[in-house]
Amino acid sequence: MSGQYEWRWCKKCGTLNYTHNTIGPCRVGGVHDTSGTGGSGYYLNYDDSDEAGQSNWNLCSKCQELFYAAGIPKGLCAGGGEHQSANDDSYTVMVGTQPGWRHCNQCQALVYNGHASGESLPCPGPGGQGMHNFGGSGEYCLTGSHYG
Repeated sequence: MSGQYEWRWCKKCGTLNYTHNTIGPCRVGGVHDTSGTGGSGYYLNYDDSDEAGQSNWNLCSKCQELFYAAGIPKGLCAGGGEHQSANDDSYTVMVGTQPGWRHCNQCQALVYNGHASGESLPCPGPGGQGMHNFGGSGEYCLTGSHYG
C-alpha cells in the first residue's frame, strides 16, 4: 500500500487539499487556509485493488483540492472552469464512520462539514453562489490516516 502525505483541510471552504508544493485558490477568496486547527494533516492511499473504499479521487492541478474524478461534470474549480487532474495518480478514500467528511455532488470535492455549529460552506456549484450539497453522500473516513 502506497500513498501521499501533506493533505490538509481548508478551514474557509472545508475541502481537502494537497499542500506540498503550493497552496491553491480558495472558493471563498484568496488561497486555502490550512493553518491552526484547520490544518490537520492526512495521508491518502493511492488506488489499490486490494484497498477497501471508493477509488477515482484525484488531485486538481489548479486548486489543489481532492475531487471525485468519476463525477460528471468534474465539478467547478476555484481556479476556473472544471477541476483538472494533476497527474495519473488517483486515490482511494475509505467509506466509514468518521463524522463530517462528505462528497459534494455539485463541485465533486471531498469536504469536511463536521463543524459543531453545523455551518454550511460555500460551493462554486451551479450559479456560483450556493452552498455545498451533500445529498446522496455517505460519510467518508480518513481515520488512521491523520498524522499531526
